[in-house]
Amino acid sequence: MRASIQNLIKNSIFIECTLPNTEHSICKTKYTTAEDFCLTKSSDDSIAQIIYNNIVEYAIGEFDIDYNNLDEEQCRAIAENLKFDEDANYTSKLRYGFYGEVLLYSLLINLFSTDVLISKGYFYSPLEKGEPKGFDAYHLIQHDDKVELWFGEAKFRKDYKTPIDEVLSGFSKTTSEGYFSDNVLAIVKEKHNISNGRDIIDKLTPITQTWKKSVLINIAEELEKNNAEMVYPIMIAYQQPKRCNYYDGVKKCIDYIEEQFNSGKYTINTTFAIKVFFMFFPVDDVKKIKEQVIEWISNKEPLIS
Repeated sequence: MRASIQNLIKNSIFIECTLPNTEHSICKTKYTTAEDFCLTKSSDDSIAQIIYNNIVEYAIGEFDIDYNNLDEEQCRAIAENLKFDEDANYTSKLRYGFYGEVLLYSLLINLFSTDVLISKGYFYSPLEKGEPKGFDAYHLIQHDDKVELWFGEAKFRKDYKTPIDEVLSGFSKTTSEGYFSDNVLAIVKEKHNISNGRDIIDKLTPITQTWKKSVLINIAEELEKNNAEMVYPIMIAYQQPKRCNYYDGVKKCIDYIEEQFNSGKYTINTTFAIKVFFMFFPVDDVKKIKEQVIEWISNKEPLIS
């Protein structure tokens, strides 16, 4: 990621607190196995800038970009690797998933120091023109003796209940071994696009070699054999509820998730160890952020170099 964008994110998005938080009497979600993160921002405009300027690296991957022709690469990314139809009606444009996905990409790299395993844009088909299936981010963190596979999900909606419902309604599927296996196979199919940057493939090599040799992958066995861990970060970006302060808004999210948990409708359906956590990120006006990004795309606004 460009240093200029890293600095923009560093000066725009902050971790307000982690959950549980005793000072404000807010617990973590009942689904969380680690701790949750509550984020804040300097301004909505900075969030729009981050999304627009990070499209190219989210969609293509920083090691395949010609940084001497960045604006052309942005056009290529939008045409070949992103669901965005210039001729679509405005309502359809506002519903695209890339706003949240680019934001998640930015958060994972800058707040959690992840590396990109493979860019999500490589799963987009210009012929089908649909939202790419699977997780919204494929990242990893490599330690001395361990690798963490961060397969994330992003939701960016006006009402906080809508993204929470979308996440929880798919929980039994997205946390199943079959779903993880399907995503692994999709990555293997695009193996020529797996990132070769930094040192990320050192620990990953034995895992990907196994994936490439056989379609009969037992995720639980592969994770244990290679001292790897699956991490499932979930970003809930939403519009700050009216007449609520920051912490009351976060608490509304937690309370709503607890209601759904207590109903017994949504469960984690995994047969292997997985770390789950949420990121709660309120903004002032979701629609205006998306509208600004749409305007910049349409006008081919020059990128921050």
